Amino acid sequence: MSDVTTGGTRFDGDALLEAAMGSTGLSDMGEPTWREGLDRLLADLDGPARLNDLGRTIVQTEVTGYLGTRMEILAWRSAHPEVADGAVTRPIVIVGQPRTGTTILYDLLAQDPANRAPLTWEVDQPCPPPESATYDSDPRIDQAEAIAAMPDLIIPGFTDFHPLGARLAQECVRMTGGDFRSMIFPTQYDIPEYNRWLLHEADMAPAYRWHRVYLQHLQSRHAGDRWLLKSPAHLWSLGALLDE
Repeated sequence: MSDVTTGGTRFDGDALLEAAMGSTGLSDMGEPTWREGLDRLLADLDGPARLNDLGRTIVQTEVTGYLGTRMEILAWRSAHPEVADGAVTRPIVIVGQPRTGTTILYDLLAQDPANRAPLTWEVDQPCPPPESATYDSDPRIDQAEAIAAMPDLIIPGFTDFHPLGARLAQECVRMTGGDFRSMIFPTQYDIPEYNRWLLHEADMAPAYRWHRVYLQHLQSRHAGDRWLLKSPAHLWSLGALLDE
C-alpha cells in the first residue's frame, strides 16, 4: 500500500478504500457510482489543490471517513432491512446562493418541533442511527463538539462568520459527499476540474439516491413529522433533487 499522505506520492483511491475497509471491517460499498467522483476528486487534489502535508493528511482522514461511513450505513441497512421501507415524505428543502442567509433561515425553521433537521453530530457519526431516548445525550455529541472547534485552530476566527457545532443543523453536502458527487469538496479545496465536472457533466441522480438512504438511516430510530434540509448546492441539481 502506498503512502497516501507523503507530498511526493499521489493519492491512491484503492489504498484509501483499503484503509477504510481495515478500519471498519466491512467491504460493501453498494452502487459503484462513488468511484468516478472519487477518482476525479483525487486527481485534482494531486494537482491544482497544491496541498501541503497537513492538507494531504486531512484529505486522507476525510476520504476514508466518507468511505467508511458509506460501508457502515449499508451494513446497518443490510442487517435491518426495514430501514429501506422508511418514507421520506415531502421534505422542506431550503435553496439559495451562498452567503444569502440560508443558514439563518435553516436554524430558524429548525426550531419548529415538527421539522427534523439533520444535526452535525448524527451526520458525522451516523452509525448506529440516533435514538429518540438518547438524542440529546448521545456521547457522539461531545465528540462532534471537539471536532467542530478544530477549524478555528487552523483558521482563527473561522467560526465568527460560519458557526459550527454538534447540535447545529447540517447541510446536505455532508451526506452527498458519500457518493463523491458533492459541493462539499470544492468549498474546501481548489479543484477546478472536479468542480467543472460536478456542475456541468455529473449525473447527480446517484448522489440523491444516496441522500435518501442517509435520511432513511437517520430517521429509522428517531423520526420527525418531516425533514428540513438545506444546501446552496441544490441549485445546480434541482432536477435530480425533485426526481428523487
